[in-house]
Amino acid sequence: MAHYHWIDLTLHPDSPRQGVERVCFGYDLSPDNWRLAYEVFGQVDQLELPAEHGPRPGHELWKSTCFELFIARSSHGYRELNMAPSGAWGGFDFDGYRSAARPLQASPLASLESSRSANAYRADIVLSDDAVPDMAAHLGPAVVLKDMQGQLSYWALLHAPGKPDFHHPDLMRIPVRR
Repeated sequence: MAHYHWIDLTLHPDSPRQGVERVCFGYDLSPDNWRLAYEVFGQVDQLELPAEHGPRPGHELWKSTCFELFIARSSHGYRELNMAPSGAWGGFDFDGYRSAARPLQASPLASLESSRSANAYRADIVLSDDAVPDMAAHLGPAVVLKDMQGQLSYWALLHAPGKPDFHHPDLMRIPVRR
């Protein structure tokens, strides 16, 4: 059973609230596997949350509802994982800030399951062994929410000045301890 550490994410100041009261990120980084949970509280019926269809490659997932995880390496570079409620996934390895992006070839998802009630949505994700890069040092969780009117909101631990930018190295702050 997972023993999650929970952190509230904050809404980017230029984003609409969309009836969302709170977004949380939970993580359990056991040596056997990494388990993640993303929870959204509020008027979830106003959000675009497609049904699960199983893991499959996706394209430009950040243009819709998407759960993201940025994993900084202790040496250099970082990995971006994008996971949609439908099970679509994408991922990239970067040598530095938004530089030399290389797409992941294998699915980062071992499993994705979701649950929904009138005022809450939760996605439980287990990452595949290949998803976790060697020498992972820090995590930066983020969420993009798309509402039924097509508006996007951006949630992260904190936000750098200016437009939403989940790649900013200062946002990868959760230490990885194994």
